[in-house]
Amino acid sequence: MPALTKVEVAQALKHPLRLQLLPVFIANSPLSPKEASGLIDASLSDVSYHVRVLVKFRFLVLYEEERVRGALKSYYLPNDEVLKSPLVKQFLAEHT
Repeated sequence: MPALTKVEVAQALKHPLRLQLLPVFIANSPLSPKEASGLIDASLSDVSYHVRVLVKFRFLVLYEEERVRGALKSYYLPNDEVLKSPLVKQFLAEHT
């Protein structure tokens, strides 16, 4: 997997909600967006959108999906490989 660039790290974490979500997933994973929204008191739609962005940039990975009353509930984990990146560590240290 190619390493993230400085620009990609900044894009992935430039929104305050994503900066807030990442530590929640690190401390409580695996989590669904609904569970995460309850932990940070944010709307499910906002959290779901920002989880998708974190997945796009590989900060979170899909762990498991389950059927719940006909819908699919997804659980995500932090991607340890990405979080160990010096660029990501530096960004998080400067912005959290």
